[in-house]
Amino acid sequence: MLDWIKVAQSNGINKSTFQKRIRDGWDIDKAAKSPVRTLSSRPDYKYILKAEKNGISRKTYVRRITNGWSPKQASEVLPDVHNTKRKDYKYILLAQKNGIPKELYNRRLKLGWSHEKAATNPVQVRGERKRVDKEWIDKALKNGINYTTYITRVNSGWSPEEAAVTPTMTAEEALQLANTIQSEIDRDRFNEINKDPDNLFHLTPELIQIGVENGISEGTIKSRVYKLGWAVHEAIDVLPIKTIINHPEFEHYAQIAKVNGIQKRNLIQRLWYGWSFERAATEPLNAKNRRIRSDASWIDKAVENGINVETYKSRVERGWSCEEAATILPLKPGQYLNEEQKEKAREAYKKYRQA
Repeated sequence: MLDWIKVAQSNGINKSTFQKRIRDGWDIDKAAKSPVRTLSSRPDYKYILKAEKNGISRKTYVRRITNGWSPKQASEVLPDVHNTKRKDYKYILLAQKNGIPKELYNRRLKLGWSHEKAATNPVQVRGERKRVDKEWIDKALKNGINYTTYITRVNSGWSPEEAAVTPTMTAEEALQLANTIQSEIDRDRFNEINKDPDNLFHLTPELIQIGVENGISEGTIKSRVYKLGWAVHEAIDVLPIKTIINHPEFEHYAQIAKVNGIQKRNLIQRLWYGWSFERAATEPLNAKNRRIRSDASWIDKAVENGINVETYKSRVERGWSCEEAATILPLKPGQYLNEEQKEKAREAYKKYRQA
């Protein structure tokens, strides 16, 4: 290995870069001899220079490219520094008018405050808060509520009175409440996914047995269906990663994959998505650079439809067609994981109901 490090260094490749390439699965000869990519060697270097000329930082440019922007867009569209495109822009202006910094306004939203409250509640400096809240802080301390808890409650939108008089829960009570909330969430999810008229998410002992025979434990199957929203045919077919690695044919196909330039982690990912061993070990990988991928036009279509590039790539890896991956919109909050492909899932599920 030391000899190869020297070879790498003679080619202008430092030790850490060489070792990282080896960890990433590079062939040792390639890791030691492939030139390090410089900024000027990037195919979009002229756009990077154009972005900097337009006052767009390199970090912003790269982030935009990662998010699926074209080099032209990424280098020409000026950042929306004033957040004029945000839906709550009027509240941002109201917050500024009230002397509330944008960072504080955003932090309040994350704590669950309403837009109006986050934009209008006066900012209190630490010393001022102590003077204003001293009476309530003293009351909180008398009630066994420490200062940190009181301040956290107020910052989360509680009124000073609520923060000072509401008793704190014991660890056992907090755990019981968390379990109760989780049980309610699980029950609601269970009720929702079982509304399907074709019983797409309904497990039977026979189907569980099929999954167990496929090397998937009963607990894993139930968790996939009732907690993660998987369709039954997926839950009993898709092997866990440990099962994939321990499969008697895995090492054989891992060698075939290596010959075909497919790394072991890619093979595992494909098998986890439900690919056959032969397909996972032989089908060429798509080029990572969107500008040289054969499906680059579909990637652009996905971006136009508001679909993240990584989402598109992940979908294609799981066997979606390019058109499906680029046109089917992502699920909205509250929707279930299988709604997009219910028709396909229903067809696949029929064979299990007939079994």
